[in-house]
Amino acid sequence: MPSSTPDHCRLSPATHRRYTLILFIAWALLILVSTIHTIQTRKQTTRDIALAEVRMAYQKDILYRKWATNHGGVYVLVDPKTPPNPNLAHLPERDITTPSGRQLTLMNPAYMTRQVYEFNQNFSGPRGHLVSDRPLHPQNRPDSWEAAVLRNFTSEQQEVFTLTHNDGSAQFRYLRAFITEKPCLKCHARHGYHEGEVRGGISVSLPMNDLLATETAEIRSLVAWHSAIWLLGAGGLFTGYRRLRQATMVLLQQEQDLREQNDELTMLEEELRQQVDEYIEVHDELVAEKAKLDQLNASLEQMVVDRTVALRETNERLELEVDQREAANHEITLLNDDLQQRAQALEQINYEMESFSYSVSHDLRAPLRHINSFSNLLIDDCGAELSAQGQNYLQRICNASKRMGMLIDELLRLSRVSRADLQLLPVNLSDLARDIVANLLEAEPDRRVSVTIAADLHVTGDPTLLRQLLENLLGNAWKYTAQTPDAEIAVGSTLDYGSRTFSVRDNGIGFDMAYANKLFGAFQRLHGSEFDGVGIGLAIVQRIITRHNGKIWAEAEPDKGATFFFTLPFIA
Repeated sequence: MPSSTPDHCRLSPATHRRYTLILFIAWALLILVSTIHTIQTRKQTTRDIALAEVRMAYQKDILYRKWATNHGGVYVLVDPKTPPNPNLAHLPERDITTPSGRQLTLMNPAYMTRQVYEFNQNFSGPRGHLVSDRPLHPQNRPDSWEAAVLRNFTSEQQEVFTLTHNDGSAQFRYLRAFITEKPCLKCHARHGYHEGEVRGGISVSLPMNDLLATETAEIRSLVAWHSAIWLLGAGGLFTGYRRLRQATMVLLQQEQDLREQNDELTMLEEELRQQVDEYIEVHDELVAEKAKLDQLNASLEQMVVDRTVALRETNERLELEVDQREAANHEITLLNDDLQQRAQALEQINYEMESFSYSVSHDLRAPLRHINSFSNLLIDDCGAELSAQGQNYLQRICNASKRMGMLIDELLRLSRVSRADLQLLPVNLSDLARDIVANLLEAEPDRRVSVTIAADLHVTGDPTLLRQLLENLLGNAWKYTAQTPDAEIAVGSTLDYGSRTFSVRDNGIGFDMAYANKLFGAFQRLHGSEFDGVGIGLAIVQRIITRHNGKIWAEAEPDKGATFFFTLPFIA
């Protein structure tokens, strides 16, 4: 027997491998993207640290330069490394002698900054110096990178930085424009300087080998961690794949076990055929007995007539005729008793047949699913090997098993309606109807139907049976308005003389009231095969109404729709 899961919903081992590979690739891509992003972030952090250090060095230089500028320079001792500045020769107090005879010379901020940078040459941290495209001192002449930056300085961009590599040494280069301020004009006005003019810049270089080595070590650590995480995820995917594969193998084994049960189908089918034959035989006997009883009643009536005529003809035969009549009446009594006994037997047989129908419907559903499933498997797997006639026979088997399954399901529904215990509870028919219509719309979202449901239709009844009642009535209305352009369905009620009558109305194809007496019979259909169904729904509806001590009837007209009315004595 095939699994109840459709073939397109089951995953084969090959599909498992394909999905696992897709997840594996997705996991690898996720880890790769995370690794790349983390590396880029770490590299950007290194550059942010370098930029912060060079900016700090620049601000430090600017602070002591402004201090010196604001004080007009400082006097220092003259020595071979600090001779008088020839650019300050125009100042009368450039050189002075202390009372003790020591020679002092005026050091302006530019001279002082240059000497500070010269002392800083062996420092491992940021190193800076003054640069100018028109230097007064040869040491302030810019290199190629600094010259290019100075040429491109604008009022909006007065700061440039970049990472350079030269002979295996990485340097973070920083250059900021140097603006001429008013105190600077004391020394530089004669050189054509003007306040607010860019006359050069302060260039700072930071060795990056140590920072880049730290960055590389951290990146390797990040890559190692991401690799470990990727391995853990890959291991989890592989473990999940193995477990899923094992579960699939178990399911396949269970499916094989179910196929072996198919051998029981022939025996069950034979038993069903024998039970049906016995039922037909008993039914035929009852029909024959009824025919004999009708014939006997006719004979007795004729006998009474003959005896009456004979009585008029002769008084001598009166006593004999009376005796014959008494004998006939006695025989009629015996026959009536026998008829009553047979009627009771028929009632018992009907009860047993109802129980039999429930049992047959319940016990045969699984074998019929086996027939249908294996027939479909035979068509799919071996259809090409069968002749056209064989394929036709097999298709007829499938159709017949589906039809029989529908009949058995409907018989089971009908039997359950008759056998189920009533549970009288408050029920809101309006809520039930809205829920059922929502399910119908979900099943056929393309349908355009105007549905009107009256509010607060409260009753007392069995919630399960009343839901089944509305499912059948609304399902029929939905089905028989499928070909109506402007389909309408209405659920409502009316109150007449204190009694409430409920109704389900549609404007579908309707039916001829001449056939209304067949409407609620089991397996009775008033429409052709263009509408699906087996003709049991309205029989179920009538039984539900009967069990609630209510009434149901219908009014209809061909091509103008139908309305089903019903009453439920227990109004909530």
